[in-house]
Amino acid sequence: MIPFFVWNVYSGASIYLHHTHPKTVWYKDEEEWRQVSKAHTSVHAVFPPIVQRLFHFIQEHSIHHLRPGVPLYHLSEAQTQLEEMDNGQMIVYRWSLAYHGNINRRCKLFDFEAKRWMDFDGNYTSPAPKKRAVAPVSDGAAPAGV
Repeated sequence: MIPFFVWNVYSGASIYLHHTHPKTVWYKDEEEWRQVSKAHTSVHAVFPPIVQRLFHFIQEHSIHHLRPGVPLYHLSEAQTQLEEMDNGQMIVYRWSLAYHGNINRRCKLFDFEAKRWMDFDGNYTSPAPKKRAVAPVSDGAAPAGV
């Protein structure tokens, strides 16, 4: 039961961390969402190498959004190449319990009109999104060798 419990907790936390961050923008309109690079609609939470290996590098999630067919054993290399190509536009951070708590505190509700996170009282807890130029990484592009 313990391995099953650990897997479920990590899986739930992973899905949350892949898509929730004060800088992430969610889209109500699928057409609007399609105009941004899928790599910019997910988050790369960097965990210690042992955790990454144990869970098959699934935290390298931006490349998965962009190219779902990349095998798990190539995610780390592909994610690194993607981040190099993207010139620092992607959301990447080193996971810690304190950082996780900050995300939980700030990302309660999402205002699709303002494209900002709010707390349960309706106060904005994230900055207004910056206008992105056309993403340097398109859905059809993949890092070399992938």
